[in-house]
Amino acid sequence: MGSYGKGPFDNDAAFDFVGSLVSKRTPAAGWKFLRDAVQQVEPFAGYGVEELVATGEIVSWVKGRGKHLPSEHPTFESWLKKQGKRVPAGFSAALDEKLKAVAKLGTSPAWRKNVLDIARRASGK
Repeated sequence: MGSYGKGPFDNDAAFDFVGSLVSKRTPAAGWKFLRDAVQQVEPFAGYGVEELVATGEIVSWVKGRGKHLPSEHPTFESWLKKQGKRVPAGFSAALDEKLKAVAKLGTSPAWRKNVLDIARRASGK
C-alpha cells in the first residue's frame, strides 16, 4: 500500500519520480525525463497523474515559484541549482494543458484547487 498526503511529493510514486530525476547526469537528460512524463500521462486512465503533478511543482521551482519541496531528496536542491531559471521552449504549455485536464477529473475540490495552483505557478500565469 502506498503513502499519500496532500502535497505534490507526498506519495510514493512522486517520491520515486524525484529520485529518478535527480539521478540524471545532465540537465538535458533531466528535462527529457520530465518531458516524457508529461507526454505519457493518461489522465482518464489515472496513469502518471502523480508524476505529472510533481513535474508541475518541479517546473514551478525552476521558475522561482515553488511552494513544496521534496525534502526527502536532498539532492533535489542541487539538481535545481543546475537548471538556472530555464525551462525548455514549449514545455510549460504542454504541462499546463495536461495539468488542467487532470484537475477537471479530480473528485476533491481541495485537490483540484491544488493542481490548478501548481498549473498557474508552473505556467507563470
